Amino acid sequence: MSFMTALLKAYETAENLGIAGEYDPNKTILLPLYHSSMKSKNKNIICIYLSKEGQFKTAEYLPDDEVIIFPVTEQSVSRSGSNPPPHPLSDKMQYIIPDFTVKHESYLRGLNQFYENAETEESRIFLNAVLCLLKNDNLMKLVIDELYLGMNAEVEDSVIKFYDEKGKAQKIEMASVFVTFAVVDFRGEKTATVSNLSPLHNDYVQYADSLLPSNGICNISGKEDYMTQKHRGLLGNAKLISVSNNKETYIGRFKEKSDIVRIGYRTTEKVHLMLKYLLENDNSHKWLGEQQYLINWFSDDISNKRNVNITQQGGGILALMNQHLENETLSQPVTEHNRQIGKSFIRGNVKLSETENYYVAIIDKASNGRISLKYFKELKVSQLLANLEKWQATNSWWRFKKEADGTILQTPDIYNMMITTFGVERENQMVMDNGSFKKMQIRNLVTSIIDGKVLPTNYFLTADLNCRNRLRYKNTWSNQLFVSLAILNNQKETFSEMVNKEKTDRSYLYGRLLAVYERIEASTFDSETKRVTNAEKFWTSYTNNPATIMQTLESKLKSYEKKLNQTKPGIYHTLIKEKNEIINMLHDSSSEDLNSQLNYEFIFGYYAEIKYIFTKKTEPGELENAE
Repeated sequence: MSFMTALLKAYETAENLGIAGEYDPNKTILLPLYHSSMKSKNKNIICIYLSKEGQFKTAEYLPDDEVIIFPVTEQSVSRSGSNPPPHPLSDKMQYIIPDFTVKHESYLRGLNQFYENAETEESRIFLNAVLCLLKNDNLMKLVIDELYLGMNAEVEDSVIKFYDEKGKAQKIEMASVFVTFAVVDFRGEKTATVSNLSPLHNDYVQYADSLLPSNGICNISGKEDYMTQKHRGLLGNAKLISVSNNKETYIGRFKEKSDIVRIGYRTTEKVHLMLKYLLENDNSHKWLGEQQYLINWFSDDISNKRNVNITQQGGGILALMNQHLENETLSQPVTEHNRQIGKSFIRGNVKLSETENYYVAIIDKASNGRISLKYFKELKVSQLLANLEKWQATNSWWRFKKEADGTILQTPDIYNMMITTFGVERENQMVMDNGSFKKMQIRNLVTSIIDGKVLPTNYFLTADLNCRNRLRYKNTWSNQLFVSLAILNNQKETFSEMVNKEKTDRSYLYGRLLAVYERIEASTFDSETKRVTNAEKFWTSYTNNPATIMQTLESKLKSYEKKLNQTKPGIYHTLIKEKNEIINMLHDSSSEDLNSQLNYEFIFGYYAEIKYIFTKKTEPGELENAE
């Protein structure tokens, strides 16, 4: 199924479920056909309250973030130019008042036509009230007096000049302020607005449909429809569907640019309104950096009420899987709510049906005028869960958790994986300045997860390189180590966080030895001493020429060994025993050149040895104090 077809079917499913057109100011709105929405911000929308007889009652600026919906036409939804066509009902003040003659007359013609074709009594009462209100020549003055009461506002060519509460001069271009309407005591004591009056929406849909004669077969729906080349803008005015005006893009293949694809107006409305809804609904979209977004939905849960988020930013299905691993590892109780949600995802009990379809897409605002589809996938939920579990199984490592007083198995979220692998440390955190590269890497990770693929090769290569340059990560080494181990694990074999004393691989043994060298020196520091150890200073050289640098470290550590033997003999004997054991294994089992460059397995030996040293029982409290 194509992306467009999937969006079309999602909207039609929502229509059947009664979701489309359902107005709730506290929720994301899936708009009815031929309608648009606007969010109030910084006094950009005025609501005029009137009686059913069309008498002015009051006016107010809508509070910030309140959303209104209103009908639009094929021409007005993406209008531009010096004399753009009006919307049928709610519009800018310059259309509402007669000061702007041409725009106002055009607006009144459209509103009267809508009124004459409205079928329900509720719509006719509402529209008649608005038409009666507009006959009031003093409407502009009434609105301004109400909005700027006691502020001595002056009006000049629809520009309001006044002084705010701090005595600062202000001015507002009223002609550009959007106006919507509300009829008080419409149903008993209830107020009806352009946004919440469902019969008004339904009547406009039927009226607009009557103006659209079918003149072709839509390539997406396969049905007869009114063909159009006008499509809504999303993410500003950027178009998902557009046709180039450059003839070289189609001449030789098509006679006219309209022949490239034929899309019906009803179809494009459903597709774009569905995509608009998914982009505005917090549960169904995730920002992936720059102007790139991931959208996802289910065939049985279009609004994604379960908040499945495969990126794990802010929670989601991978987070629940991590939680499940923590619970299994730590055997600690969690809330019943979280337990049930975790079970529903991990074990498929109730929340996700394996017969559901999952849809996911990545779109990118390539420019101010165009949106590009970077990725689209449709798959069964059963396959999604299998791919997610595979991702977690192959990209996890142990991480210390303070509240658990131990390590737990975790999968780094994709942003942490990307920024840690390819970023640079700056001001105590990892950052990445190249926005295009960042978008590409996030997209690669998301598609790898969904498609059940292994990590791209550049992640393995870069993680390996990062592990060899410890001094680059003065303040972020702990996270760098966690992410790199998660990436490198399972590349050729699966490693354990526990030291494997039977493993004779040269790189693994040299990694263990490096950990011992580091701990011998660091164990002599007091709690106030924080400095780089020789093992850290020579870290990169050690990975390139381990046998040579081993001799250098042996020489530099003599004084630290002597001090450690005098101050903490328990730790001293443990570390010396480990060092001698590892060196003997290196000489006894390695047939390779001892001084050749280490492979990535050294970092697993280093981590396992550090873990072993700090869990080794010696004199009470000694190893704990060694940190």
